[in-house]
Amino acid sequence: MNIAMHSEHNIETAINIGLSIRQIIADYSQGLMNNREYQILEFVVVEHLGDRRVVMEQGMGLRHLGSRYTLRKSIQTLIDQGFVAIQESEDSRLRPLVPTEHALHLFASIGDRIGTLVVSSS
Repeated sequence: MNIAMHSEHNIETAINIGLSIRQIIADYSQGLMNNREYQILEFVVVEHLGDRRVVMEQGMGLRHLGSRYTLRKSIQTLIDQGFVAIQESEDSRLRPLVPTEHALHLFASIGDRIGTLVVSSS
């Protein structure tokens, strides 16, 4: 296989992975999760898996994704959709945002799909 064919094959695999990820997100959120909300959810999950607490203030500090108001609204949407929960804490300012089982299943499904696509493209 020459380099051009190899690159074309990799491009096709990358496109299929992107399409699959978007489809899984749409399926899990009934088409309601936008790109900003996905990035916030991804941040919350990564921090959770690293045993780091994420409080609302940190989530609203992702300024590259929008204003504090927009981020607060997006976090509330993730809570309303069942992807993120707020853990109880004695100090209401330090209540951590945590991914729900639904969110963890979403990312597990994405990982499974990527693994399947990569293996089938080999």
